[in-house]
Amino acid sequence: MKRSIVLLFALSFIIGLGLARAQNKIMVENVTGNPDTNATVAITVTSDKDLAGICFTIKFDPTKLQISATAIGAAAAKMDTVGVDVDSANSDGLLEVCLLDFTVVEAGYFTNPIVAGENQEIFMVTFTVNAEEEIPIELIDVSLSDSEAQDIWVTIINGTINKGF
Repeated sequence: MKRSIVLLFALSFIIGLGLARAQNKIMVENVTGNPDTNATVAITVTSDKDLAGICFTIKFDPTKLQISATAIGAAAAKMDTVGVDVDSANSDGLLEVCLLDFTVVEAGYFTNPIVAGENQEIFMVTFTVNAEEEIPIELIDVSLSDSEAQDIWVTIINGTINKGF
């Protein structure tokens, strides 16, 4: 009986860890777009910790989408942006983005992190749509780190630009 209780407690603890991890996610918001129009896609993050760094690559089909603009989201307004090369991305369909907090205080903590929270807008990409079909947008090579520079496990949720008509 005692062994069963210990195993049940251990299993509950493991499941609890899995649920805690599921709280951290980065997501491409789905939007609607029509050919020869612009569609703005937001990248959002949910985290149970403050974030001092987020790096990811947005993968898309450059024959169907072309980037016309990018912007830092409100939640990442104090972060520095590294690696955004729109011309290269429009050729190969891979936009590399790093949002980093380079402000460190003496104690070794970052002072302008993305504060923990749900569905915070961190980056936007405006695409010119060149197709009459659902177009997938993927996040690859995703890396998040907290304000103590520790890696954070994250769930990735990809999105689409859906036909508007």
